[in-house]
Amino acid sequence: MESGAVSENLLPNALIIGAEKAGTSSLFYYLSQHPQIVGSYFKETYLLSQHDRPADSWAAQANRERCLRGLADYSRMFAAQAEAPIRLEACPAYLYDYEHVIASLKRVLGNDVHKVRIVVLLRDPVKRIGSSYRMKQRNGTENLSLEAALDAQVVAKRRQANWHFSFDYVGVSTYAPALRAYQEVFDSVEVFPYDLLTADAGEICNQLCERWGLVPWRFNTSTKFNVSGRPKSRVHGLLARLLYQPNMLKKWVKAAVPAAGFRKRLKAALGTQLLEPVDDTSRDAHVELPASVVQVLRDDLDELRERIEFDCSAWAHSLDEAQS
Repeated sequence: MESGAVSENLLPNALIIGAEKAGTSSLFYYLSQHPQIVGSYFKETYLLSQHDRPADSWAAQANRERCLRGLADYSRMFAAQAEAPIRLEACPAYLYDYEHVIASLKRVLGNDVHKVRIVVLLRDPVKRIGSSYRMKQRNGTENLSLEAALDAQVVAKRRQANWHFSFDYVGVSTYAPALRAYQEVFDSVEVFPYDLLTADAGEICNQLCERWGLVPWRFNTSTKFNVSGRPKSRVHGLLARLLYQPNMLKKWVKAAVPAAGFRKRLKAALGTQLLEPVDDTSRDAHVELPASVVQVLRDDLDELRERIEFDCSAWAHSLDEAQS
């Protein structure tokens, strides 16, 4: 990623960095309603985690499809509203790829890097793994059992074969190292639990507005974006795969309907019709994890407690229940 190509005033100064399946899509689209916040045209550009990666990485491939090749393209997503106090991007990969992202930001922003506002949504790691796994089943991209998908050799082979970061289910669910790194560099790191987002998303949005010096706003939080779920029938499942998997129909829709925000709302509405949510407390949502995986998540939780202000004792209970 080139540096010095554009003014830093056209780059994002607020990032929602994760975690994956913790409500980042919803929070991004809610905050983007505020007149003093401009959201990037594409959520999840991956540009800040692309540095030093080969040109055939999944991130580079995704950006080439969207004609995003570097900082100049990145900045154009904000140029039309460059006067907005907050320029916002959201990308859960940034929590997983924290070393790449922080290095990229330091290279571009230099001594001002600490001014970037960081927002983190964290979810019970057991429930996050279950939600991510169900999403991939919904999309038709995960054909292994969860136990097989968690196997360390399988994860290593997938990473070597350039699979998307989210297939490292356990790696994406260990938050403490990334949070520690961000807290050491940035002045403002706001961490919220996923449960608060589902209970009162407007509260999170207006807390952020207050901390960022913006006027309060009446956010419309009625739509939930990128929700995992179970197809209501086999036919619904086939239609859901058309909706979520890459295919020619989606390319035609994108060409015919250039408004990304409208497409996202349409996709969310269709997803609601095709999928029924799996309640985190239901039998269908129960996840069993190997003892080795549970121990990794316990160790991470021990450090995480020292870095967050909300109570996550329920997460420890989930780990007790998940150990197979």
